[in-house]
Amino acid sequence: MIVIETTLATGPPVSSPDGPPSVSEVARFCVAVLLKLFIPAANPDFGRVYDNVRRWWVDIDAAGVSQRELGFNASGETIVAGPIGQNMGFWTDSNMVFDAAEYKVLSNDEFESAWSAFVASHPAIADEDD
Repeated sequence: MIVIETTLATGPPVSSPDGPPSVSEVARFCVAVLLKLFIPAANPDFGRVYDNVRRWWVDIDAAGVSQRELGFNASGETIVAGPIGQNMGFWTDSNMVFDAAEYKVLSNDEFESAWSAFVASHPAIADEDD
């Protein structure tokens, strides 16, 4: 298990005091919009809050395929997870392949702790039948 952090497909670009959004911010927003055209139906509990995700932790296998994910809002709170219950996940339900060398790598313990805390605070979602 390798855990990476990314801001791909996070909320809409916001103009900074220095001017309009950068090209990379606009591109990130476009990727998010395109992905969300297909993903929300597979995530009944989280589809409405994906716009609030500002950072992702993605658990990937050796081939770079996502196995689990956690999404965090601007305050650092975990607001989405997948796959869990009836929710397929945002990245885990896509064909995205990540190259860990291109992202910040996190500790497995950090991910496991955040995953366990999310599951414990959302028992109804975690217990839903698939």
